Amino acid sequence: MVSYVEKNAAMLMRIASAIDEKAAPALLPETEAYPVLAPRECECLLWTARGKDAKAIAAILVLSEFTVRSYLRSARQKLKSSTLSQAVAKAINARLIAP
Repeated sequence: MVSYVEKNAAMLMRIASAIDEKAAPALLPETEAYPVLAPRECECLLWTARGKDAKAIAAILVLSEFTVRSYLRSARQKLKSSTLSQAVAKAINARLIAP
């Protein structure tokens, strides 16, 4: 005697595939589109994520502290973040930096 599943395997596979195709987009989290950051903005955020302040980052990257603060402010604005910590978190989440 042939079981129901064996008898209707092809039809059940088509149904499962159709359900998966319709349900998959609803199950995935919505991804927020992140802007493209300049390489220096990413570097400054990376060093911030590693615990460095603007003065230390300036010394590491051989830039002025004012320039580092400008890059960080620009990155924060592009990432629509109210704080630098939030900008770092968003950059990590978007895989723009990998501390």
